[in-house]
Parts: sequence; C-alpha cells; structure tokens
Amino acid sequence: MIDAIKQFFSGHLTPVEHAEESTDPERLRLAACALLVELAWVDGIFEEAERRQLRDSLIARMGLARESAEELIALAEAERSSAVDYFQFTSLVAGHFSLREKHLLLEVMWEVVLADGTISRSEDHLIRRVAPLLGLDTRSVPDAKARVQERQRRSPGDSNV
Repeated sequence: MIDAIKQFFSGHLTPVEHAEESTDPERLRLAACALLVELAWVDGIFEEAERRQLRDSLIARMGLARESAEELIALAEAERSSAVDYFQFTSLVAGHFSLREKHLLLEVMWEVVLADGTISRSEDHLIRRVAPLLGLDTRSVPDAKARVQERQRRSPGDSNV
C-alpha cells in the first residue's frame, strides 16, 4: 500500500522547479486537497465533521465520485505526513489555478474549518498565511469566510450550496 502511494505521488507531484512543465489536473487536485488536509490537521485533530465536509466539497466542487474523493483524501494525508512544508502545494495551485479557482479553494478551506463549529487560532492563521501564497489579496480571506457563513445560515448542514 505504501509503495502504491509513493508511486502515485512520484508520478503526480514533481519538485517545484519542474512544476511549470506539468499541469496534470489530477496533480493539481492532489495539491489542493493536500492543502485542505493540512488545514484540517493544523489544530491537531482532523474531526469527522471536517473529513465529511472535505469529502463532500471534493464531490461538489471538483466533480469527484465519493470513492475517488475518499482516495484523494487518503493520498493527500499520506503526502501531508511526508511533506516538509506546504510550499510545494501552494506553488502548484498559485501557478496553475485561475483566480476563480483560487477563490473557490479559499471558500472550501472555510467550509472545512467551519464544519466542526469552531475556528481555532491555528486554522485561522493558516488560511490567512496561505491566501497570499496562492496569489489572493488579504481582503479575500474575510470575504470568503462571510460567503460561506451566509450559505451555512441559509442552508444549515449544507455549505456546498
């Protein structure tokens, strides 16, 4: 199993210096998901509500089947545990996502963070730190948070609306 995961990553995540050469959509989804998993773990606990929200967001926002979303999360968790930092992920996303996709990813970050009903200081800090690395201005962070919270108020239990 570990060999299969390593083989997948070696084929999908290339070193940053070669990132411009490959824009495989699967590799980009993996990088985005690894950022989301890092965010979910930053407070030390990947709550079941966060895991469920992440899976549901991948299904709704990336058009993945449930099984594919769960596999992507497992692969992203393995990559997260071996990554030195999240620069390899932010650089791929920053270099290859459109502005609209970056804003969408920022909203998904808030969906995951808000899934357990609390925002830890470390979660808030990481989102504020990652947004500029993705090429987003600092005003995007509270705006995205407000949009997600408004959707949650209008449709409790479904922040993907």
